[in-house]
Amino acid sequence: MGQKRPPLKLKVIRNKDKTKEIASLNQQLGLLDLKVVQVTADGNCFFRAVSEQLEGDEEEHSKYRKMVVDYLQEHREDFEPFVEDEVPFDDYLKNMREETTWAGHMEIQATSLVTRTNICIHQLKTPRWHFRNFNTADAKTIHLSYHDGEHYNSVRRQDDPGDGPAKPIIIEGDATPATKPPPTKSLVKDKSRDVEAAAIKRVMGGSGCTNETRAREVLRDVHGDADAAIEYLIAELASGDASSTGSDESDPGSSAATGDQSRVSEKSTSDERTESKRSLISCTASENGGGNANSNGLSASSQSVDRNKPCPCGSKRKYKSCCGTSKTRITPTHLSRFAIRTSSH
Repeated sequence: MGQKRPPLKLKVIRNKDKTKEIASLNQQLGLLDLKVVQVTADGNCFFRAVSEQLEGDEEEHSKYRKMVVDYLQEHREDFEPFVEDEVPFDDYLKNMREETTWAGHMEIQATSLVTRTNICIHQLKTPRWHFRNFNTADAKTIHLSYHDGEHYNSVRRQDDPGDGPAKPIIIEGDATPATKPPPTKSLVKDKSRDVEAAAIKRVMGGSGCTNETRAREVLRDVHGDADAAIEYLIAELASGDASSTGSDESDPGSSAATGDQSRVSEKSTSDERTESKRSLISCTASENGGGNANSNGLSASSQSVDRNKPCPCGSKRKYKSCCGTSKTRITPTHLSRFAIRTSSH
């Protein structure tokens, strides 16, 4: 593999079977209609992958290595503070000019700047890593994949024959420069649905989750933050939670039961509302109106109650201070019962 440089500090998932790991990543990328294009693993893989992206030929890697190291040298003041292990900058550059020396963070950043492209790095079950230095509408993006903390490959569209520079890849939901005016109000609803669908697709592609319903739930729980949803689902998958990989199909029997419960609940709610109205009418009957029956009932009951005893209406007041002084009083008990019932609907 050549002389080793500190690898990119992204999440490293070690896989003994690299063929299986690439197959799994291909399946993940397939949700985005993308594929891995493998390059030679000889210590030049980063520059080979960049060359494959920009020219369709990985054998031009030496040219891009030279371009990048020259850029580092010309912008010494920007990069020298980031050299690790207190290695003198000149020694660092000399080492980087040698074939098979691995590229690190600085080389990726310098590659983005010298080629005037943004860089997107895909990994298995991990959010994409972006190096964004250009926000213009015509800015190109190089797409690479990173494997086992030690190897880069190129990533292309599935319909890209690979006979030249990589075809542009547009991933809905990724941050991109605005190139169109704001949508009219009539288009906002449809647009929001499209954005959600794109975000769900991005979350599924970035996390490896195959359950669209679960992806949608998590995305809404984190208020549309796709990166947060991806990280949550990755953690969920790692913990072995089946909800991220389960089927979206529901049990018909369960649905029927839910429907029956809903109808029972609606009937119960309707009965409670009717009872509430009757209770309120009973305790607000007018002396001169249609509440005579209730008033008479109250009077009949009151005839057997001593005026110094607790009133049977439930107010906890003495009869002479409550219903004994008026035939039409709304009691605290009635009001509290009505409030409880109405607040639950």
